Amino acid sequence: MVLDDAYGPAQITPLLPGAATCGVLVTSRSRPAGLSGAVHVDPGLFDEAEAMELLSRVIGPDRVAAERETARELVLACGLLPLAVRIVAVRLAARPGWSIGAFRDRLTGGRRLGTLRAGDLDLGATFRSSWRRLSPEQRRALVLLAGTGLPDVALPVAARVLGRSEPDSEDVLEELVDLALLGSVTAGRYRLHPVVRSFALAQDVAAGERLLGRSV
Repeated sequence: MVLDDAYGPAQITPLLPGAATCGVLVTSRSRPAGLSGAVHVDPGLFDEAEAMELLSRVIGPDRVAAERETARELVLACGLLPLAVRIVAVRLAARPGWSIGAFRDRLTGGRRLGTLRAGDLDLGATFRSSWRRLSPEQRRALVLLAGTGLPDVALPVAARVLGRSEPDSEDVLEELVDLALLGSVTAGRYRLHPVVRSFALAQDVAAGERLLGRSV
C-alpha cells in the first residue's frame, strides 16, 4: 500500500492494514512521529554528480556538455534540491532553443520561485501548502532566520534572532525540522535551504504589502 503526501499520524493510522504481511510506503513532506515500527528514510539533497546526471538525462548529455560549468551553476542555484533540479530540467527540455545560461540567469535574478514551476510541478505551491499549516510562531521563526542570510545558525544565535529563550527557540526550531523546513546539522545547529529562504522572505514581503494596503 502506498500513502502519498500524508501530513501526519491522524491521516495515516486509520489506513494502516492489520495484517503483518502487508507493507505500507508513506511519503510525506514532514517527518510524522508516533508511528510505531516505522522506518524513516530521508532522501536528502542530491550531490552535484546526481544533479548533473538528472539534468543530462532530461535535456540530453550534448546540451549539458556544451555548457557544463553553467549547468553546474544551475543545479547549485537549485540548492541541489531534487524537485527543483527536476523542474528546471523539464522546463529546459521544453525550450530546446534556450541556453542553460539564460535559464540560470532567470533562476538567480530574483525570479527563483516563479522559475521553479513546470505544469503540475510547482515548488512554490508545495511550500505554500506547508506554510498554511504553520503556527504564527513557526512562521515568524522561519522568516526571521531567513532574514539573517546565514546558511546555518547555532541555537544561541537563533535565540537572539527570535528574541526567545534557548529552550523555547529550540522547541520551535525542532518543529520546523520535523516539518522539513529546516535542516538539523548537529544538535543545536540548524540549516535553512536557500530555496526555502527565498520563499520565507517572499512571505515577509507579501505580509508587508498587505499591511501597507490596509493602511492606505
